Amino acid sequence: MKEVSVRILIFIAFVTAVTACENDIREVNRVAGAIASGSYETGVDGEIIYSDSAHLKVRIKFDTIARILDPGDQRDIFPKGVIVSFYDDKGNVSSILTAGRAERIAKKNIVVATDSVHLVSRNGEELLTNELIWDEWKKEVYTKRFVKLTRPGEVIYSFGFKSNQEFTKYEINAISGKLKKESVEGEF
Repeated sequence: MKEVSVRILIFIAFVTAVTACENDIREVNRVAGAIASGSYETGVDGEIIYSDSAHLKVRIKFDTIARILDPGDQRDIFPKGVIVSFYDDKGNVSSILTAGRAERIAKKNIVVATDSVHLVSRNGEELLTNELIWDEWKKEVYTKRFVKLTRPGEVIYSFGFKSNQEFTKYEINAISGKLKKESVEGEF
């Protein structure tokens, strides 16, 4: 049974390495080496919960997880994506982040979400990008990549974005376009 799991993980690592846009060959070899050495755990259909003083703060739901147990570089890899719900002080969902793939790097306390990343606030604001980093300690999300931010009445295109994890206060860098929704819809 363990041999089948090892083969499945090696296959997932291989497919991920081949299909990803940017791969560092050292990173591919590191993950493949951890899997080959047996220093990993796997799980399916689970969730990770973060709380503070018994108050729910973050919930990460996933279909599949591969936990690399290398003490110097522990990581959780979510090859089939995640749904991350951020909660306010009253226990209400303040924002939801979804991504087709994610990786939690334990020593840096960050989660790097990639592949069709979508962040939605409870006010209806939406952010679309290919990569978004969640810093667990600073409780913020950010990227230097291209983003599309949709707010009521307008669409903003930018390179770079930074926000609190609740997606209630944010900074936009290098704006490349700002369009009123009504004028865009009316001209076509």
